[in-house]
Amino acid sequence: FVMLPLSTRYLPPADYGAVSMMQILLAVTALMFGMQIATAVFRHYFQEQEARARNEVLATALGVTLITKGAGAIALSLLSTPASLLVFGQPGMSQYVALFAFSLLTDSLEFIPMQYLRILERPWLFVTIATLKLLLQICLNLLFVVKMELGVLGVIYTSVLSG
Repeated sequence: FVMLPLSTRYLPPADYGAVSMMQILLAVTALMFGMQIATAVFRHYFQEQEARARNEVLATALGVTLITKGAGAIALSLLSTPASLLVFGQPGMSQYVALFAFSLLTDSLEFIPMQYLRILERPWLFVTIATLKLLLQICLNLLFVVKMELGVLGVIYTSVLSG
């Protein structure tokens, strides 16, 4: 909602359409490689009684998420030309797809720790971190998209760095 006026003013429709298509491609890749482990954290965490076992659940979830999403990022990066052909009908977006793929990995660095804050029932800290991430995204978009006029590349940089 906050970024919509910025996107419509500084990105041509084709560019924010391209960003949307890459986000959909990432969502599909995340489903294939993410195995939705993060959603199972709550169940397995609360099944365990000891703190050590609960910490193992979190560490395992983080490790497996990093490995699987990292594999997804590498696979999508290596297959960026066929992915670009499939999604855009041309290979010209393959470098953008390859770069954007790494937001899979950076986003996974955030997700399990944020789930842990939910487990600890720390809503104010959760909201504070989420708000700070939003502010960081806005600032990075202002820098990359508005000031540096990088277009789609600026949105990709913002996504990877804010994760």
